[in-house]
Amino acid sequence: IGNMKKEINAIRVKDISQGGLTQGQQTQIARNEQRMAQVMLEKIN
Repeated sequence: IGNMKKEINAIRVKDISQGGLTQGQQTQIARNEQRMAQVMLEKIN
């Protein structure tokens, strides 16, 4: 989860410097957030 959070933060920094995210960057953030939620649910169960 830590690595996914780092990747999301790195992409968000690029968002600020680029003035927007590419479709691929947006997709990667969504994938990471979905995977983090899944991992958290698995830990609970």
